[in-house]
Amino acid sequence: STAAGQFVHLKTLFEGRPWEVLVPDFAAGLLTAGTGTGVTRAAAARAADGSFAIIYAPTNRDLTVNLGQLAGATVAARWYDPTSG
Repeated sequence: STAAGQFVHLKTLFEGRPWEVLVPDFAAGLLTAGTGTGVTRAAAARAADGSFAIIYAPTNRDLTVNLGQLAGATVAARWYDPTSG
């Protein structure tokens, strides 16, 4: 199915990262606006040391991210489409 094919891309995304150090952003310290609700709710997690974060937005929307939650003076952002990798 389509969803099964997308899991291959999801695996690729997480394989190259220490995903086990991710902490869910329950307190909205990282993703401060654009979260949404219900099945379209965006989810965020960041490494405990602030070295990286992952945000999932199931629908197209504006998001506000508090970059102060990430370590370092420079932050690089990348978009990842789970349907195509």
